[in-house]
Amino acid sequence: MFASSASTGMRTGWRQLRKQFDPMEHNMRKRIASAALALFLLPAAATRAAALDCADAKTPLDRALCADPSAKAADAAMTKAYEVLSARLKDSAKDQLLQSQRTWLKSRTYLCPDRGKELATCLVTINFQRQRFLEGLPETGPGSGGALKPIFIEAAGRKGYYAIDVTAFKYAPPTSAGEKFFNAEVDKLLKQVPSRKNDDASRWGMTYSFILHMEMAYASPKLISAHIFSYQFAGGAHGNSGKSNINIDAAKGKLLTFADVFADGAKPKIDAECLQQILKAKAERSIDEKIAGEKLTQLKTAIDEGLSKLDSWSFSTSGATVDYDPYALGAYVEGFYSCKFTPAFLRPLVKAGFVVP
Repeated sequence: MFASSASTGMRTGWRQLRKQFDPMEHNMRKRIASAALALFLLPAAATRAAALDCADAKTPLDRALCADPSAKAADAAMTKAYEVLSARLKDSAKDQLLQSQRTWLKSRTYLCPDRGKELATCLVTINFQRQRFLEGLPETGPGSGGALKPIFIEAAGRKGYYAIDVTAFKYAPPTSAGEKFFNAEVDKLLKQVPSRKNDDASRWGMTYSFILHMEMAYASPKLISAHIFSYQFAGGAHGNSGKSNINIDAAKGKLLTFADVFADGAKPKIDAECLQQILKAKAERSIDEKIAGEKLTQLKTAIDEGLSKLDSWSFSTSGATVDYDPYALGAYVEGFYSCKFTPAFLRPLVKAGFVVP
């Protein structure tokens, strides 16, 4: 029925909004496939990177930004963060930032509903996220002490080549064992970025694509929790996407495990809560199958396996999210699933040494 593995490959308000407007949970197949094409096949020069001119607002997105004061303010703050960072960079680094910003502005069209109040609300959410990234700040938490430096690896797509869109963080310089360990983990991720020219893409006259986006969900002197979304199209019926996380004991400089965080006896309670959320999500997506007997056993096993791996967990001040990639809990068409846990739910279940953000 499905694979038995889970995801491998700010403020509280922002996280609450993200639950509603998660890019991977909002019409995942249509929006991710379309966004990947738009990101890499449209001319970069067609997208603005400067401030929005409401007198010239033509698209539904621009009109929504101009009509809603909160959305307009969030867009202005994000644009200001871009301009400040751009002014600090030179030569190729400045050009990579410009390409990244244009790519992000295009993708923004596909990451929100098409119109109405929900569009404006979503724009506040993702503009704030982009602002924090450009400023080198975690989405929640006080920060771990060191300064985060945004990383951009961008390449436009054409036949025989990879289109590449990578945004990540590194500490520059790292000031603790945890920050040094984080940088080493990021280096491992960046080694996954493919070479631009690809023989298979050339042979088939195709444009391949690779996306890797990192968010610093939470950072403090005790915990660093970074969330990664990846997508790769290298031929076939569709691309493959995944979510994963880096959770580090910032003081000790080590990856955290489930046993490091949760007390004995916590697992059954977490399993039961997650199962109820997944069953509800499947019902809301109108999955036409009866989940009972062997199918229910398989689902429970897959959920348990995902929960047991802390790289499936993302922590923030609004709680924790566990992500399951496409195929992990169902067919590809079902997309991502996730379980969300509030701080109030988590606090009785964690070990004494772990502080829930």
